Amino acid sequence: MQNFIAPSVMIFLFDKVTFVKWISAILTFQRYYLPVFFYLTILCYLFFITIKAYTQWQKHLPQHQSTVKGQLGRDLLMPLILDFHQWLLLFFTVFMMIFVFKNMLSYLYRAQISSIMVYSFFFKISFIISAVYYFVLLEVIVPLIQKGHSFVKARNYFWMLVVKRWKRAVPVYLAYILWIYVSVLLFRLFISQVNNLTDFIGIRTIDKPLSINFMSVDNIPQEISNILVLPIGFLISNLLYYPFVSLMKIGFDHFKINMKSS
Repeated sequence: MQNFIAPSVMIFLFDKVTFVKWISAILTFQRYYLPVFFYLTILCYLFFITIKAYTQWQKHLPQHQSTVKGQLGRDLLMPLILDFHQWLLLFFTVFMMIFVFKNMLSYLYRAQISSIMVYSFFFKISFIISAVYYFVLLEVIVPLIQKGHSFVKARNYFWMLVVKRWKRAVPVYLAYILWIYVSVLLFRLFISQVNNLTDFIGIRTIDKPLSINFMSVDNIPQEISNILVLPIGFLISNLLYYPFVSLMKIGFDHFKINMKSS
């Protein structure tokens, strides 16, 4: 979650110079690598959604697994992947509209808008919305699917809850996101201090112990290698963030008590 609420956390693990050069090249003179970048990045994201669905399925399993009527692969994972591709179609539609609108402003009004700024903002908002959506969706639909309901029926029930209880649900989840963001700020401080640790102890041979470099792209294998660094950084970030998860859960429990008592 921390990588979607604040993607800059994961960027702390990367060498910023090589990372910015790589992204800038993809968006400018190496645009022919852009489809490969999108495809592999989305594939990695789908992989993590599948892991999240599997962990939620195991979390909600009853003590007597014989009472579970739904099947993980058939009733949850397959329709979840189809649902993801429907949202993916909407994502690319909006992306193309932004591309056309940006070029129209540039042609008609000579407006100079940074491509990196526009697309990074769009990606950040999209990732935050999708992360929160699937986090809440799986919390609601997994127990229903395990009882034998179809994915479509469980998803419709989820949207019915959103429509009926949005006044109560939105403040709660906004408070959750705020608490997550506070923990992310502490995590960013931790990463920056680790990266600067060598300066404090006087070691100059290693600049940043948590820094991951990107190579200059001249062919498809190098592009794939750079993209595979993203999930590696994602996993390392989650591993380092794990101690903050315990603190975050304590904050969630305390927040729930205050909500009940208020």
